[in-house]
Amino acid sequence: MASLALALNAGAYTVVVSTTDGDTSYAPASITSIVPSPAGGMTVNLASGGSSLFASDKFLTITFDTTSGVNAVAAEKATAMRYDGTTVSAQGAIQLFSTTGQLMATGRDAISTSSLSKGVYIARAGEQTIKICVR
Repeated sequence: MASLALALNAGAYTVVVSTTDGDTSYAPASITSIVPSPAGGMTVNLASGGSSLFASDKFLTITFDTTSGVNAVAAEKATAMRYDGTTVSAQGAIQLFSTTGQLMATGRDAISTSSLSKGVYIARAGEQTIKICVR
């Protein structure tokens, strides 16, 4: 009985086992082997020492999903935060901090910096962060 050995560093992918009960996803580093079971179906052996048995009457497919969120993140950053010298702009909630970490202002889609003292500030919107200088 042959097993499927995984090339763990071959790229970014997720192993997805589809059954009649739904899908189960595994990170490649969590799997040591995938072995057909003698009664049909298959067993996924895990690096943690455990295993998952998929019965032949429930097992449908195994796929290697190479879809990643990297493209979505890159596209999201294309609409990055901006500072035009007077206003910090971004889609959604924005927080503005002093360099000591004190929350100075919050807003949605835009924050004016006209009422702030001159200095350096950190603006954050979602996972995006920029440093700005108020003059």
